[in-house]
Amino acid sequence: MHYVNKFSEARGDCKKTWNLLREVLGRDENNSKCDIPSAFKQNGVILSGEKVAEGFTAYFSSVGQDIAKRIQSPKQGACTYLKRAACPSFKFQELCSNSILHYALLLKDKTSLGFDGVSSHVVRRIAPAIVEPLCHLFNLSLKTGFIPQQFKIARVIPLFKSGKKDDFGNYRPISIIPAFAKLFELIVNEQTRNFFNCFNLFSNAQFGFRKGSNPTFAVAKFMDAIFKKQQEISLGIFIDIKKAFDSVDHKILLQKLEFYGFSGAELQLMTNYLINRYQYTDIDGLVSDFAEILAGVPQGSVLGPLLFLIYINDFPTSNDFKSFLFADDTSLFLSGTSIDNLKIKAQKELDRVEAWFNANRMQLNSKKTKFILFNLTKAKRSEPFTIKLGEDNLCRVSEESDDKFVRLVGVLLDEELSFKHHIAHIKSKLCSINFVMARSRNVLPPYIRMLIYNALVKSVLEFACILYGSAKKSTLDCLEKIQKKIIRNVKGTRSRAHTNNIFLELGVLKLKDLIEYNQIVLGHGIWHETLPDNIRSNLDKLENIDRGTRASLKLNFKIPFCKKRMFETAPCFSVPTAWNKLDTSLKSETRLNAFKTKVRNFYFDQYRSEPECNRVGCYSCSKTVAGSS
Repeated sequence: MHYVNKFSEARGDCKKTWNLLREVLGRDENNSKCDIPSAFKQNGVILSGEKVAEGFTAYFSSVGQDIAKRIQSPKQGACTYLKRAACPSFKFQELCSNSILHYALLLKDKTSLGFDGVSSHVVRRIAPAIVEPLCHLFNLSLKTGFIPQQFKIARVIPLFKSGKKDDFGNYRPISIIPAFAKLFELIVNEQTRNFFNCFNLFSNAQFGFRKGSNPTFAVAKFMDAIFKKQQEISLGIFIDIKKAFDSVDHKILLQKLEFYGFSGAELQLMTNYLINRYQYTDIDGLVSDFAEILAGVPQGSVLGPLLFLIYINDFPTSNDFKSFLFADDTSLFLSGTSIDNLKIKAQKELDRVEAWFNANRMQLNSKKTKFILFNLTKAKRSEPFTIKLGEDNLCRVSEESDDKFVRLVGVLLDEELSFKHHIAHIKSKLCSINFVMARSRNVLPPYIRMLIYNALVKSVLEFACILYGSAKKSTLDCLEKIQKKIIRNVKGTRSRAHTNNIFLELGVLKLKDLIEYNQIVLGHGIWHETLPDNIRSNLDKLENIDRGTRASLKLNFKIPFCKKRMFETAPCFSVPTAWNKLDTSLKSETRLNAFKTKVRNFYFDQYRSEPECNRVGCYSCSKTVAGSS
């Protein structure tokens, strides 16, 4: 019962679920968990004890500013790239007590403590008792632009990434800001975001940290761009930015906020939010002194990601590439009829890209920036194609090179758009999960194994399935097989038992149907216009033509012409293809939850109607009968 409660609490949290599984199976990996070494070597000097905490603080607080110092002086200022018409003036709205309580409930229920020793777990529960003075203080801040200094102190815990353990650069700072500061930031964030959305100030190229969006949409639109240029050679460049969030220049950011309509108390509040910020490092009770943060948006904050989006919002208009952004993940697209012309134009535009980043005091990492050429004939793939970023040649990704794929917001793309590398990556994950599921089938009850399936298997299969789901059947077969193995372990049946009834009993969609289901749900959001404009583009509706026949074209999308099999993975082709198969009665359902339920029931009805196995001497059936007897 102890573990049952723990698994219920970990519902939807992959990390907690994995840790619990290891604990149940006696494979707790605390011994292999990277503890921070007691001593670090820096510039020939051995640091130990509190000096290690001091070293972390010095590194984390200065890394962004150090990068900015190494950038050459720009030829033009960052604000010269701001080309929009004059923006309306932004004003904060006064708060009421009920809105404070609403925002308090939006805080994540965490017990981690900030500088003030108060967790969001506590703030959520005491908010009703202190809502009146809290509302008064927050309104004063919005009116005057003043932010208490205690709101601007972050407690930092280093988290090891990879590499040498005694190198400060191999750790990621986990910043914990005060819970009351997070509550205030939720309010500022929503009002600022609503203003940008209301006046359509965000670039359509940005898919990160926006309502209704997810990482795969940026990749989907990139693939749609390749689809639209089927007759041409396409070039994709995948930019890597060094410490992007840490490098934001406060002065430039404030100038951009002023351009977008911030003035008076509103601009003063943002100024006070960015300046005089401090952080300290806490390593198992060893605490460093405070260090001032002179660059970057606050890590671990609610408002930081939005400020970063505003900072890079004008990048897509600075060059002639077609940009696809998910926060700092930047993909650039260009096409041409010949390799030579494409190369010349790409180099010219890359120089403009580098000029924008220099003007905004951000450094590109040429060693990690890569490019792929799509839709090249096999005869032309061996032809040289070099483009430079600064003084360095960019790395080309192809089947003939050392780098076979590029990772774009978690999706592995190759030059054939085959997704074979991405599917192999998914298979590797699922094999690990299947091993653990097989070990736990005699330890955990079935409904807990079902919770684990939803947390670890379904989430892995669903991520980017609207993209990889249109890969060749021979490529997808391995995932179908491993899903069946896992579902048998969830049910606790023999290894070769028929799975149709198991999928039906557990309410789980088969991989093929899960992929089509997600494509259809995306189609629903596009057809009924519940998704943002930049996601709904590229799909056109057919006119409602009711001929009174089964071939009636009611509520259908236009399916674009597809020249090659490789282009069928583009969502602008696969999504309308899946959507158009649906019955009109399903497509006319406007409520998303009701629509999802009806579509799932449609698949389960198909499972019910599937005939029983009548194969003579079927191994699976004979084993099932033998087991039941």
